[in-house]
Formats: sequence, C-alpha cells, structure tokens
Amino acid sequence: MAGGGWFRWFYPSDGPSGAGHYRPSGRNSGRYKLDVAALRRLTENAAAAAGLDIFGGDVIVAPTGELTLIDLNDWPSFAPCRDAASEAIAEHLMRRVDAAWNTGLVSSANESAV
Repeated sequence: MAGGGWFRWFYPSDGPSGAGHYRPSGRNSGRYKLDVAALRRLTENAAAAAGLDIFGGDVIVAPTGELTLIDLNDWPSFAPCRDAASEAIAEHLMRRVDAAWNTGLVSSANESAV
C-alpha cells in the first residue's frame, strides 16, 4: 500500500496459516534468496510512478536475487490475504477521506488524544 503502509509478499504456492499470515508450503525448490526490503522498494516505486495507492504485482526472482517486476495491478483480488488486505485497504481509504474532508480539523481517529 502506498506511503509505507501494509505490505505482504508470498510465493504462489504458499498458503495461509491459522493467524492469517503466510507460511512456506514446504516446496522450496527453485526459490532463491529474496531481499524483502528491495522487493518493497521496487513495488512501491513502481506503484508511485503509476499513481497507485492500492496495488499488487508479480515479480521474478533470479538466481542472483535480482528482482524483475513483470506485472503491477491496481485493485488486485488479494485472494490469498483477503481478510488482512480488506482491513488495511479500509483503514487507508478512511485516512484519505478524513484528510480530504477534515483539513485543519482534529481527525476522528485522534480525538481521544485531545
């Protein structure tokens, strides 16, 4: 998500754990070392260039660890992480609406701090 918000990654064959986080399926053959910070920078920079706040994508990881973004989607399905994604998207959109409608006012999210 734009602005350093919610971020998840997983291999296509990974599955959800009971807590809604993702764990490897045990099929690690063909998986190369992944720099998650570099992955996040790559995807967030691409989304910013495309003007996307909410996005998903596909990346190829080379044996050297080099990342190649092959697909960037606005409003992907988020099927493997739908519950967590829907909460993060709703919070992001509420912050955007709040900022647009309450310019200069105390945010409803911060009223308890006043």
